[in-house]
Amino acid sequence: MTRILFICNTPHSFNWQTKSIEGLGGIETTVVELTNALARLNYKVTAITNHKEYSNYKGVEWRSLKDINKISADIVISCNDARTFNGLSYTTRSHARKITWLHNPLAIEKAIRKKQLWPILRHRPELVSVGTYLHKNTSIFFPFKKRHIIEHGVSDEFLSPPLQTYEARLPRAVWVSQKQRGLSQTLKIWNDTILPAVPKAEFHLFGITPHDCGMTHEELQKSHIILHPRATKRELAQFYNTARILLYPGAQDETFCLAAAEAQCMGLPVVTKGIGALSERVTHNYDGLIGKRKKDFSEMAIAALSNPALWQKLSLGALKKRTSSSWNKAAHHWHALIQGYKHMP
Repeated sequence: MTRILFICNTPHSFNWQTKSIEGLGGIETTVVELTNALARLNYKVTAITNHKEYSNYKGVEWRSLKDINKISADIVISCNDARTFNGLSYTTRSHARKITWLHNPLAIEKAIRKKQLWPILRHRPELVSVGTYLHKNTSIFFPFKKRHIIEHGVSDEFLSPPLQTYEARLPRAVWVSQKQRGLSQTLKIWNDTILPAVPKAEFHLFGITPHDCGMTHEELQKSHIILHPRATKRELAQFYNTARILLYPGAQDETFCLAAAEAQCMGLPVVTKGIGALSERVTHNYDGLIGKRKKDFSEMAIAALSNPALWQKLSLGALKKRTSSSWNKAAHHWHALIQGYKHMP
């Protein structure tokens, strides 16, 4: 049985249980989902993170990063950071096939500053990018042994719930991203143009504080802006069923946008400026709307919130992604890479 080791050294302490208890970031979510999916394909999977406690769940062994040199593996997959290969035992470091699973942009300058260039040169890992946008924007001068593209899947919570109609949903827009990814500009567009045109509309922000918004409690109320704590996948899926659009311009460092993929699988069109990976995640006028200029962005948000026929068309387009977006599907692409198939099964 092929032994696969995942290394995720993000600061967040997590394991397989965390996803159902609290909101997880994109990298952590994908590690939980892909390890589970590969275990279902009969791989022997170990994941090491900053979580201190040992556990074993559905064939995935969860261990602490401090155990890195105690684990034997045939394939080692490191999230973003080739430096983690240095900590492997001599046998695993020498003989295992190494893969850097790239989730974030990696510029040459950043690689030098973060001392990643030498480990890439030393270990010559293969590269798996999470999308075409990231693949194209990763310098050809990095000496990766091979390069591949495998897109993420979407958690099961977004793939099966029965869906509410346009009429049953409120004129709600949703934000599920970080504040530095265009939040202040989006709030200004909301207040200046979208809310005046759709006076009953609400803008629900997850994982955002009043300080992030730069607004008082009274200003938030007046603007119909409702703040929520970071939510679990199940909670997000339930809320998406009450809303009409995901409103998010995108960002240059957005390499996949799991939030957009999840929203689409709940029939929620994405209104965006198409920045970063949103240019490939959204097909204009099919499963969402892309307005590159501020005026177009706001007008499209207004239309998607208030035009039943347009919303229905976009929602149906978004829902078609359900059939190809599961983590089981993504795991079969990884299986093909691991087994060296020329074509994905």
